[in-house]
Amino acid sequence: MRPELFFDLDETLPLFYRVGPVWELVRGLPRFVEHSFALGMAKKISPALRLAYYFRRVYLGRKVAIGAGTVIFPGAYIGEGVIIGRNCRIGQNATLRGPLILFDDCVVGPAGEVVHSIFFPGARAAHKNFIGDSLIGSRANLGAGSETANWKLDGSEIGFWVGEERVQTGLTKFGAVIGDGSSIGGNSVFQPGALLGKNSRVGPLVAVPNRYFPDGTVLKS
Repeated sequence: MRPELFFDLDETLPLFYRVGPVWELVRGLPRFVEHSFALGMAKKISPALRLAYYFRRVYLGRKVAIGAGTVIFPGAYIGEGVIIGRNCRIGQNATLRGPLILFDDCVVGPAGEVVHSIFFPGARAAHKNFIGDSLIGSRANLGAGSETANWKLDGSEIGFWVGEERVQTGLTKFGAVIGDGSSIGGNSVFQPGALLGKNSRVGPLVAVPNRYFPDGTVLKS
């Protein structure tokens, strides 16, 4: 269950090596974001740019990085510890709460909410999505209203199934892992701990259980 099973990692993503199972990326995200700012890989926006966004009715926390070419529409809320790459699009009234990393060419659409997650390059959650404590692969596309549930009602540890074996993550908040190139239908919901391999397809209105699904899986309602 290493990250390479779900994502094509290379030397441009050095923070994600040697982290163990893929869910350790979620656990380590606060440290990744802090190191990115401390090492100069992410640079806080200037006071002048902050003021310009203020007049566009965009709220920005004090520790926010925004790449060149990114467009943020009015009404967006971007909290502390958020890193946004180049050429991203953040829709009207979207909410981003850190620690959070959006790599280049990502989309968070109108009224979407993304919390404590990583979007790899080109990931899209374009319409009214909730993504929490999750990892969204490169070029993955989440249809309108699709969501990741990120905690159990009783607050207990989150696990998932691989065949007949139960694997515990040690996390009480963990959403989903969606592999590179996957496509998710509208209003589908991922249960806490669902792991979806690369180039998979999920139809609309599907409740994806907390299991590991290999590359190329197709789930239909």
